[in-house]
Parts: sequence; structure tokens; C-alpha cells
Amino acid sequence: MRGEIICSVLWVCVILANFESVECSSVNHETQQCISSGGGENETCFNGRAYEWEEYDEDNILGLDEGICNIDKVSSITNDMFLMQYAFDRPVIFTGVSDNTEFRRLTSRKALMEKYANNTITLSTANTHSYDKVDMSLKEYIERILKPQSVNKLGKDTLYFFGNNNYTEWNEIFKTYMQPPYSLPEKTGAYSFGIAAAGTGVPFHFHGPGFSEVIHGSKRWFLYPYEKMPKFDPDQNMLRWVLDEYPKLTKDNKPLECTIKPGDVLYFPDRWWHSTLNLKTSVFMSTFLG
Repeated sequence: MRGEIICSVLWVCVILANFESVECSSVNHETQQCISSGGGENETCFNGRAYEWEEYDEDNILGLDEGICNIDKVSSITNDMFLMQYAFDRPVIFTGVSDNTEFRRLTSRKALMEKYANNTITLSTANTHSYDKVDMSLKEYIERILKPQSVNKLGKDTLYFFGNNNYTEWNEIFKTYMQPPYSLPEKTGAYSFGIAAAGTGVPFHFHGPGFSEVIHGSKRWFLYPYEKMPKFDPDQNMLRWVLDEYPKLTKDNKPLECTIKPGDVLYFPDRWWHSTLNLKTSVFMSTFLG
């Protein structure tokens, strides 16, 4: 076979025909090592692909923009520095602070469908208050519901898998998750695991502090301090807000924002308004501190 496999930081492997030869040797039953004959760094690929979730996106069919990033990114600070500089005052993005390669492997589409397809999950509506809940199998959600967001579909009519996890059923993979090595005094973490389609997201809301990590895909975040409540419709979808309302914001009214990808962990302080937009089909884990 002639071709070149490029393994990007987003774990996307693209086959380009008629270039250099590539050898993919088997590492185990599910994982392949992508080895570039051009001398590039090796990356672990799932069956030669990006753990298969990218097949839903068709090269980002919605054409969603990553936008700017005006949130601090840090790769190595002490917990004391975190408490002094960020924990109570502003968001921050940690890069490369925990290795979730194994969790990423276990949350590939193939791995989840093989083990959890018939498990019942609880979906929430993707509006600010997430009032309505719907139970269905993971298989039905992935095969029937997990589609790119329609601009005209209201958030209150969009179903979204995030949280309400049965810890007993998910324990085998949850125990492999490496949460960020940072903490708040007298706070413990509770996990919320989710899978969402491109263009979906949750409108502005606030709650206690926490961390959010993208395992597959990419997620754009928008944040405001509590005293600077943004203008939004709690039942509208975030895609509509980004397309219609975001361009109208003046410089003084624009949010802190950034798109996070695998390897990034965003921390949001207590009672900060925030909303999210999944730019691609995304798998993610949040750790709520309470």
C-alpha cells in the first residue's frame, strides 16, 4: 500500500494516496501504531483512524469557526499558584497536565458500542435549565440522535448526553480517567461524562467551579463573570447564538473564549456564566467541584 498517514494533535489520521509508504504495525487487538516513513513522530491511532468519532463530522460539515482564544493557557504551575492566580478569579486552560490516552481509547465509538451499546443513558434537553430528561440506549442515541445541530431546532428540543451517569455501570472506564492535578480547599470532584454532536451545546448558565476536558473532538467555550450576565435566550440553541448574536457584540461585551481540544482542560470558577458549542462530534469529561 502506498500512502501517508498523518496523525495530528487532534488524533485525526488522514490517508493521502500516492505519497510515501506507511507501515502500520499491530500493537494489540484494537490499536495500531502509525509509523511515518518520513521520520515524523509516532502517534497511536485506533484502527488507523482517530478513534472513529470523526466519521460523523465529514470534515466539519457545519464549517464552524474555532474563534479566538483570550484565556490563559498554562502547562505547569503548582496548586498554590493555581489558587492564587485563577481558582477564584478567572478561567484558565491547562495543557498536557494529565495523560488520558487509556481513557481516550476506551471511549472510542467502537469500544463504547461493543461494551455499552445496550446500557440505558439519560439525555437532557440542551437548553439553559435542562428540565426534560429522556432515557434510551447508548446505541439508539449514537445511531439516531447524534447528528449535526439544525440551526432552526430549539435547544429545548435538542437531546444531549451529559451527566446523569450511572457510576456503577461506567466504573470500569471512569476509573482510568486522570483528573487534573489541581484542587480547591474542602472540595471533592464528581464526574460528568458526555457525548455530543457537532453544532450542539448548552446556552449560558452558571453553577459551582469545575474542570472540563475534551477527550475526542473540539469544544468552543464562552465565559462571563457573574456580574456581567450575557444576553441570550435560554431555549435557543448555541449555534444560533453564535451565528446571530455573537457578531453583534461590542468589544466591551465580548466574552472570554477559547476552543479546547484533546489534551486541554478548562477550569471555570464558581458562578461564572458559561456556554459551549461542540465544533465536532465530541466526547468529554467534566469534574464538578463541590
